Amino acid sequence: MQYTDLIKAKEKVSKLSIGTWAISGRDNFGKVDRDEAIKAIRLAIDMGVNHIDTAPVYGNGYAEQAVGEALADGYRDKVLISTKFGMVPNAMQRMTRDSSFKNIMREVESSLMNLKTDHIDFYFVHWPDLNTPLRETMTALNLLKEMGKIRYIAVSNFYLEQIEEASKYADIVVHQPEFSMVNFKNKELIDETYKRGIQAF
Repeated sequence: MQYTDLIKAKEKVSKLSIGTWAISGRDNFGKVDRDEAIKAIRLAIDMGVNHIDTAPVYGNGYAEQAVGEALADGYRDKVLISTKFGMVPNAMQRMTRDSSFKNIMREVESSLMNLKTDHIDFYFVHWPDLNTPLRETMTALNLLKEMGKIRYIAVSNFYLEQIEEASKYADIVVHQPEFSMVNFKNKELIDETYKRGIQAF
């Protein structure tokens, strides 16, 4: 397994990660065999993968709970967990963005319980919340770091200007832009943030 050095976090992260969107049972991924998903996660870890990416919005906590089960029996200490916050279903079951102080404090406790852990390694703002000042969001995340509930602050789907604004209030360690073999539109964003010591994840 090959690993990448994260500059600010001083962590080595495997170049392959375990993504858990597909085990949420949502978005036409089909029926999920929970036991097989857990076996697959453990096999990947046994083969050297040391990073898992999940989110409470993946199956309304289902993916996080599966990860929590997979990391029992000594597996938790072998991995770095990324999870996210800020996507909340409204009364119509449509997702709204809420990165307010109050919601972050609520969501982190739910994720810790789902994941069966006492800390989250990388805690991501899932999407920018234009109705909440970034200062408020980052204040909550700084407090969670002080409390030991999260280790590193991260952002997802942010523009460069939003990353720069958030960085005024907190130490952003990594970001997660949309980037794939068929979509290179964020290469400039990745290059620019790297110059600032913030790596794409």
